[in-house]
Amino acid sequence: MLSYDLLPLISNSPIKGKRASGSESLWLGDGVRSLADKDLVGKVSHYYDKIGVAVIALTKSIKLGDELKFVHGDNSFKQTVESMQLEHEQITSGKKGQEIAVKIDKVAKPGTQVYLE
Repeated sequence: MLSYDLLPLISNSPIKGKRASGSESLWLGDGVRSLADKDLVGKVSHYYDKIGVAVIALTKSIKLGDELKFVHGDNSFKQTVESMQLEHEQITSGKKGQEIAVKIDKVAKPGTQVYLE
C-alpha cells in the first residue's frame, strides 16, 4: 500500500479524496488511481514453471478474456486470461474463494498480487 509520505513523489498535483480505508478511495492528480485502489482479485499461491501455470487464490471473480496485472515488488506484467482451470477442469470464470490455475507467459512467484486491469 502506498505511504501517505510518498504521494508527493508520485504526483505533483494535490491529493483528491481521502486516505484509502474501507470503501473510501485515494485519488492522485487528475483522476489517476493508485495501484492500491485497483481491483485486487487475488494472490499467486503457487507457480508451475515447467508448464507456465499460476495458481491464484481469488478474492474477487474473474472470467476468460479479463486482462490481469501481476505485481511482485518492482516487477509487473499484464496477461489476458485465455485458459483457466479448477481441479483440472476447464472453466470460463472463477469465483471468490476458489483457487484457480491460469496459463501465463511469464514467471509469477508465490505472493504475487493479481489485479484486474
